[in-house]
Amino acid sequence: MKPDRIGVYFEIAEYYRDHGDAARMSEAVEAGAPLAPSDRRLDYYRGIASILGNQDPAEAERELRHYLDSVPDNSNVPSHSTAHEWLGRLYDREGQLDRAAQEYQAALILDPRNKQASEALKALQKR
Repeated sequence: MKPDRIGVYFEIAEYYRDHGDAARMSEAVEAGAPLAPSDRRLDYYRGIASILGNQDPAEAERELRHYLDSVPDNSNVPSHSTAHEWLGRLYDREGQLDRAAQEYQAALILDPRNKQASEALKALQKR
């Protein structure tokens, strides 16, 4: 089955993200990309797949920053809060703890109910 809407592929990507499967997440994103090659959400999902798969941190950072800079934060797209949260995870993994804390804090400013960012910041502060 080949859906004809990119949103379906993003939903599949989110399923694999939530299950920690970077390879399948990336496959879903790339399968949908030809349907809307200029869709800015591609940067978001590609960046997360790279972080989740521990691949090319510089490219993951570039993609998420581009997403944050080019897509208005609204309910029709992944939240900027989660983009900051994933950047925090990236920096945390790289040992850039100050930058990680800044990203988690940015996520929480945008969405104080972001449980993952809150827990990650608390864990970071305990180190």
